[in-house]
Amino acid sequence: MRRLILLAVLLSSLPVLAQDVPAPPAPEGQGRVVLSDTVDDVDSGLDDVDGCQPGECCPPTTTRKLLMGVGSVATFLVLFLLLVRLMERAFIRSERSPLLGRHVGVSLALALGGGAVCGIFVVVTGCWLPAYTWVAGFLGLVWLAHLAFTMIAVRK
Repeated sequence: MRRLILLAVLLSSLPVLAQDVPAPPAPEGQGRVVLSDTVDDVDSGLDDVDGCQPGECCPPTTTRKLLMGVGSVATFLVLFLLLVRLMERAFIRSERSPLLGRHVGVSLALALGGGAVCGIFVVVTGCWLPAYTWVAGFLGLVWLAHLAFTMIAVRK
């Protein structure tokens, strides 16, 4: 019970941790670089992440990456702890193989978890980066491999 309370407190504090802290204002005279009689304003690019312009799909900051990672782990943890046992019990009640029910639960948890992770990535960053396609493809391949194993080896 203590672990669930601790997990709830940690998950409820994530939005506070995910807020970007504004940079302190620069004192007068700093923030400008003088190069051969021209003044270049360095402060104009502070809001950009690695040259990302407003309206573009920018790579996530470290805080957002942390939020995406914790959200993904929490999602898979909940799905694997709850869904697998629920499916196994449902198969036992209907007098079918509990092993098949367990594997169907794992396969369902992989599919729903993959979709949830992709959703978390889009919600946190606000766009779809090409790297997310690789993550979605990898999770899809893991799901297909487990589904094939379940259908071939575990089925009666």
